[in-house]
Amino acid sequence: MPICEKYYTWIQRYIPDAFDTDQFGTFSWEVKRPADMLETAIIKAKYWLSVYPEYHVSIATEWSFTTIFPWSLLHSECMVLRDSRHEYLFSTVYKEVVSWWSYSTAHREEMKTYVTNLVSFPNEGIILFPESQKTSFFSFSRPILWVTTWVTNWSSAEEAFQKAKKYAAWWVVCVAQDFRALHHPVRMKNIWYATEQLCSIIQSYCPSCSAPWWSKKSFAWKAACRFCGSLTLYPTYDVWWCISCSYTEQENINLDKLPLDSCGVCNP
Repeated sequence: MPICEKYYTWIQRYIPDAFDTDQFGTFSWEVKRPADMLETAIIKAKYWLSVYPEYHVSIATEWSFTTIFPWSLLHSECMVLRDSRHEYLFSTVYKEVVSWWSYSTAHREEMKTYVTNLVSFPNEGIILFPESQKTSFFSFSRPILWVTTWVTNWSSAEEAFQKAKKYAAWWVVCVAQDFRALHHPVRMKNIWYATEQLCSIIQSYCPSCSAPWWSKKSFAWKAACRFCGSLTLYPTYDVWWCISCSYTEQENINLDKLPLDSCGVCNP
């Protein structure tokens, strides 16, 4: 990734032309992910080094989303770096609330109008699937059995629409965002931010053993309100730790910076 080269000038990138990442799961669930988000990213990173043993460092990304409000998702982008020479495994997760939309239509004219108004297609990707599969798309009760991807222009969208209609109940076709990184600008941006976080973690060193990845592990809650002294849900200090030697330190938090609405007594 170019952002890694900003920190590590010795990196020479190699990206396989025909590497099937769908074997580790697809967002639309044609293929189920083998584990949770972090473990799947680790599996990817280790697998690539086993396939290409001449390389020593691999970077993998994985993501997940959770519906928090109608039309809003908590998007989590996980980045993993594996260094086989030193048996290092670094990871981080960048989170952001993003919007999503889903729409069902029986007519391609409606689909075209809706897509045109909501996304900058084809810069942002879409997928199409039959109405019979709609209820399982975000419930994860079962994998989607039929879905059309690689919809990259209006010609392919028209072709996919006609195919999906043949399998749909009442000829109703569902249109949704394509969350694969290459078709989703928001994911591309969040991968960039997650990579920046990862590089920052790798460049932070333990004050005890000098190993990389000196990072925040947790924090202590129940800071006192500076006005009335009541306990709040804000932290009093952060806990930093080293993954190599387990050394920890506490860093006090400036309580004067707590927002005025932090106290349930002063500001119920």
